[in-house]
Amino acid sequence: MSMMGELKFFLGFQVRQLAKGTFISQEKYVKDMLKKFNMTNASPMKTPMPVKGQLGSCDGEKDVDIKMVQVVMTVALLQERKACEASRMPY
Repeated sequence: MSMMGELKFFLGFQVRQLAKGTFISQEKYVKDMLKKFNMTNASPMKTPMPVKGQLGSCDGEKDVDIKMVQVVMTVALLQERKACEASRMPY
């Protein structure tokens, strides 16, 4: 939470801040992309990364796999860039 309000979206990620943790997903972004390209009825494909993966915290939790975080953020940035280029908006 900041003076600007609660963070809801960041680089294509949906952010939900709850008492038991912060959760991120790209569900809305993916649905918007499928709708934009008229692919809402397309068949799903396997994803190249775990879909139920969790980032660990302190106190006995698993350490965060920094490589996985870097991959996720790189993909998100590339998707945002492609979206901007496709709509001819400066980023």
